[in-house]
Amino acid sequence: MVSLSIGVDGVIPIERYEPEVQEVFAEVLSCPQCAAHTGLRLISEQDTALIRCPLGHEWTDPHITAPGIRVLWHHSAAGMAPVLRPPDALTPIALPKLDEDRALLPRPSDDECEAQPALWDWELDVHLHGDTPALVESLRIARSLANFAYYSDGGLFDSWCPELGGHALDAHMSIVALALAIYDCARRADQFKIGWLPLSEPLAALLPTSAEALRTVRPLGFDEHEGRLRITDTRRLDQADDRQWSAWCAMARRIIHSHLNVVDRRQPVVAHGRELPSPTPMLIERARQYWPDDTTWYGSR
Repeated sequence: MVSLSIGVDGVIPIERYEPEVQEVFAEVLSCPQCAAHTGLRLISEQDTALIRCPLGHEWTDPHITAPGIRVLWHHSAAGMAPVLRPPDALTPIALPKLDEDRALLPRPSDDECEAQPALWDWELDVHLHGDTPALVESLRIARSLANFAYYSDGGLFDSWCPELGGHALDAHMSIVALALAIYDCARRADQFKIGWLPLSEPLAALLPTSAEALRTVRPLGFDEHEGRLRITDTRRLDQADDRQWSAWCAMARRIIHSHLNVVDRRQPVVAHGRELPSPTPMLIERARQYWPDDTTWYGSR
């Protein structure tokens, strides 16, 4: 993983909880050796976050994490105001942007829709209950999951971040592959509340033994401007060789694993002296809308 470094202007305010008095105290981050609290530099190396003062002293602090530094660095590189947020704070949606034609596949004819009655009825149920086309909701969930993974997984950050030699296309197609897996799993389960699917289902659909079927999934869509794949994405799905498709699916699985890793670190639930098994979380539990997002990012409008 690439080492990142960013200087912080001014002081870094933090809050520390003192369990002995059960109070939270506001303070500024300062060097434990020389007490310097300005001119600090934040460094991420692998998954370790370091703070360096102007005199070269280095230390760690639970308020400063490698994902948090990646957020700062990405925002600074993208010309956004870098704002240091607590480790558990909501993270803005700020994924690499793929600049391309966003035209969608043509809306299918009534005859084409009637030829697939089960798919037509399911998409209609999804739209009626959520006022959102099935693919749009699947893409929204996939994009939110990917946003968390982008900052928490240093390998994905290196692979996707254009400023580090990564490729926005890989980020985009990994999200598309994950969205197709979510869409197809919900369709097969006849689940119109797509977010209620467990994370384990799209993960299984993206395994090498089953992912090839996702390349032919083509949502119908009801709206003129959304609900279907981009023409460019359809072309890539049709033309990508096995190696490239496998790489996108592997990145999509890595997105899901970044969330499962967090779930695995949660404190177990104990009842009547026994540890209860942790259920696999649903998509909606992990795919929070971290920040007001452009809901038209995928379609042609």
